Amino acid sequence: TAAPNQTVLITDIVGERGLATASNFRVDFTVTSIAGRVVPFGILIDDATGDGLFEPAGNPAPTGDDVIVTQASFAHGNNDTFFKTNLYVTNVAATPVTVTVSLIPRLVSGTPAPPRIYTLGAGQTLAKPDVLNTEFDLLDPSAAGLRIHPSAPAQLVVSTRTFVEKFGGTFGFFIPGLSTSSQGVLALGTGRVATIQLDQSSAATGSRSNFGIAEIGGVDVLVRVTAKSGDTGAVLGSKSYFVSANTSVQNSVTDIIGSGAFATNIYLQFELEGGAGKILAYGVAVDNTSGDAIYVPAQREP
Repeated sequence: TAAPNQTVLITDIVGERGLATASNFRVDFTVTSIAGRVVPFGILIDDATGDGLFEPAGNPAPTGDDVIVTQASFAHGNNDTFFKTNLYVTNVAATPVTVTVSLIPRLVSGTPAPPRIYTLGAGQTLAKPDVLNTEFDLLDPSAAGLRIHPSAPAQLVVSTRTFVEKFGGTFGFFIPGLSTSSQGVLALGTGRVATIQLDQSSAATGSRSNFGIAEIGGVDVLVRVTAKSGDTGAVLGSKSYFVSANTSVQNSVTDIIGSGAFATNIYLQFELEGGAGKILAYGVAVDNTSGDAIYVPAQREP
């Protein structure tokens, strides 16, 4: 029970319900009162490191749209980190669905396996650990987005967990899947921009940041990325990036503000300059000490 405008946190949902250890389960939320609305979420906490991973709940309507995850990894990073990605696809409908999972390549090592086809029963969650290596045969270093295509209108909740193993446990982040018609998608001619807040620092307590762009509409695009000061709004740098159809790119923030430059309060704005494609933009801030990465989806202006 939640009072008006109250947040209720249920700690250790499995233990609170007296359930046994479970490695693959989901939690459904239903409002049973006459009035009221909720925004559900979950937090996965690593037992060794204490790292908490936030994941918003999904409430998809039946649709034939593809679902996009902008970034997945199988690659070494700085400071002896190695990033891997697990994929989760849940069919919340009452009927089975067949999905095709394909790559939105950015950096590919090895010979990629063809798109994978899976059939999910009603209520089933498909879990694919280390998906780029185990399902697509990619080698280090590799990075790519993922496209989940349903064979018919479906209700899919999609997410990935990208993580590094360190200090006896893990650090990482979830990425929620977004439909190709979601509000986060940018297209030419709308006059809209998408924005993310990031930091760029070499301090042990600071973060180094990257940004990425995934083209999901099947047409080449040119994207202008502008870095601005969070304190003053002043432009710190601006650069255009060409993104081929159905591929993705990723760069360090220093590619815009200059090598060796540091800024602890900046934001990036993305705007399409050319091409009839569509994009999803994101940022990743990586802790300089732990390797813990935080995924930040770009938010489109209304």
